[in-house]
Amino acid sequence: MDHSEISKKIKSGEYTLSKFDGKSQCWKLFSKILDTDGSEIFGLVCCSKCLSCIVYKKRDPAGKVTDFGTKNLLGHMKHCNPAATGNTSGTVKSYFQSCVKVDKRTADSIKVAESKLVSGCHLSFNIVDNANLKSFAQTMIEVGAKYGNIAADSVLYGRKTIREKTLQMVVDVQAKIVSCMHKAAKDGAISMVTDMWSDNVVQNSYLEVTFFWVSQDGDVWSLKRGMYACKYFPDQKTAENIAKALDEVLTQAGLNPETVAVTTDKGSNVVAATANKIRIDCSCHRLHTGIELAWISSKTAFSSLEELDANLRKLVQYVKKTTGIQSQLAITLKQGGATRPWRALVNMMKSIIANIDDDNSVLANALRIKRKEGLLSDIDDALLKAVYEVLAIAEEVFDTLEFSSVPTLQYVLPSYYLLRGMWTETKPTDLAEVRRLKKELVDALDAKMWTSIVQLHFAATFLDPTLREFKFCPVAKDRQLFRQQAINCIRLFVRPTNQLLNSSEVSNDDGSNEYGHASIDDVTTASATSSRVVTEDSSTSAATTDTGSLSQAAKQSRTDVPNPIPRKIPRVDIFARFRSGGESGGHNSGQRSQSALQTLSEEEISRLLDQDLRRYEDLRGPFVTSCHIPGKTDEAKSSIPDTSEVFNPLVWWGVEQYRFPYLSVAAKQILVIQGSSAESERHFSTAGKVTRKDRARLHSSTVEAQVLVAEGIKKRLI
Repeated sequence: MDHSEISKKIKSGEYTLSKFDGKSQCWKLFSKILDTDGSEIFGLVCCSKCLSCIVYKKRDPAGKVTDFGTKNLLGHMKHCNPAATGNTSGTVKSYFQSCVKVDKRTADSIKVAESKLVSGCHLSFNIVDNANLKSFAQTMIEVGAKYGNIAADSVLYGRKTIREKTLQMVVDVQAKIVSCMHKAAKDGAISMVTDMWSDNVVQNSYLEVTFFWVSQDGDVWSLKRGMYACKYFPDQKTAENIAKALDEVLTQAGLNPETVAVTTDKGSNVVAATANKIRIDCSCHRLHTGIELAWISSKTAFSSLEELDANLRKLVQYVKKTTGIQSQLAITLKQGGATRPWRALVNMMKSIIANIDDDNSVLANALRIKRKEGLLSDIDDALLKAVYEVLAIAEEVFDTLEFSSVPTLQYVLPSYYLLRGMWTETKPTDLAEVRRLKKELVDALDAKMWTSIVQLHFAATFLDPTLREFKFCPVAKDRQLFRQQAINCIRLFVRPTNQLLNSSEVSNDDGSNEYGHASIDDVTTASATSSRVVTEDSSTSAATTDTGSLSQAAKQSRTDVPNPIPRKIPRVDIFARFRSGGESGGHNSGQRSQSALQTLSEEEISRLLDQDLRRYEDLRGPFVTSCHIPGKTDEAKSSIPDTSEVFNPLVWWGVEQYRFPYLSVAAKQILVIQGSSAESERHFSTAGKVTRKDRARLHSSTVEAQVLVAEGIKKRLI
């Protein structure tokens, strides 16, 4: 798309503008350009005066970014405003006269007004940097510039009017989400997460629904999301009522309830409510439950662990209620504050370890003065550090699985193997308590996380070209079975575009939709023809099997991992050691036909998909997320908005859709599915800020509106 077309979309309102924050004065004359789904158009800014597009940075085919700074911007200013003369600073001022420096008296008046706002409304000082407050202030400045020095009461509206307007904005947010999802809905590249939440004030319950979709702008694919509903739920939380509410939300959004995959926790009512949907267990919820159970079981087996837990809490409670200790510490002691209790425990351990490095630490001296040094001496330092080392391993995994701006489903399977490999590794120096904790963690991992892994997880991992070889699995036979599970699943997604996959086609004989789940024993000992593993000709998933306990062969296969996994997990990419490398594959110049799937028979599609699969498996890396598409001009080269050091498979597939026109159809439908429902929990944090004790009489519709609008603002949907 050339600059003139972008300018037309800006003038028509299809593209929106957003001011730069924290930039120099020159940047205030230009705006970022946001496309229809709220994402920023790379390398371009818009002149606030003439609405022309100016390049301020570009990316070459190798992915290197060149930043021109303000050079092109200043050049445009002289062209746009010939009357501007003088040096650079003078040019800026004459170009944009509202950039003024107020006099001292006015500056003091502004400071006093901001201080009154903060103190009078009992707000944090951070509020003065809040973008929404600045937006409000800017609007008031513009009103003053137009109407002169008028009284605020003459233009500000009352609470009832603003409440009604906020309720109307909910409709605007939902309409924008539906508009952004329009193309993705046709392609089946939509998923959702959902959860139930109750406020802590009046115990009202709400059903949260967030949609995820693949935004497609030519060869640029990215994962987008938007909270669509925070629905008051006065009824009993039965499966029937939850299912009815979910279907109402999906129908309102114009979606087929049976074709949208959903990620939820393992609550029995939610599982039953989504029985007619393609459902994935929240991997973080399952892992969290396993770790919690392992810690409880270990404390039961060893009183020393129970004492450690109690002594840690006793220390933190004393320090937090005693004046003058916390403020002296470089890292304050933590207790609670995390969504998941085991993470709160790890945070508490981490903060204590950071403050007890030696007997002369600030904490030790402070307790000595208070004659409470026994609070430290009661803690077994060696046991504390050993337990923390074991539990902290899972933190990086959680952080990866809880991402919402990039695909995560492909990381669930390697996360299981990564954790299991670390927790099955024992050392002669391990304490008895640590050995027991590791055993409990491995057992819990098998019972909770592995039993939630289904065909979709195999498919998602296979569709990440850097993980498709399943190198994290040490058994070659298992890797081959994983590959077959993945291909069977992919076949279900590649079909004529008017025949989207629905839940009935992936259900097991018992009505569940576990996508051919196999137990640990199955994938370790079963042959490819086993009735418990989906065969290549299967059109439905295999029946779910009981997991039971690990066989000795299975246990052995997971302890003999080649190249021992390092203790410290890389903070950037925890799966780097599992990823594929090698020679570059290059591009195919073929064109993708958007209507290809509509005009071909399923037999022909299957044949073409097989060709894509063969080419895909023959492909060698390195795999990058910024590539040049043959046949395009330099100006139209792929500009991938991905600066992360971790490989993003969705971005890669956006570029490679030209080479794999049929396999890429499955890629966007599968990779859009979330590995966890963490986004719902983040929205509950927003809801918690709305429902406070001093707002106990807040109407449920107001809660719904304020939460939805707040999230819409964050995602730039309004």
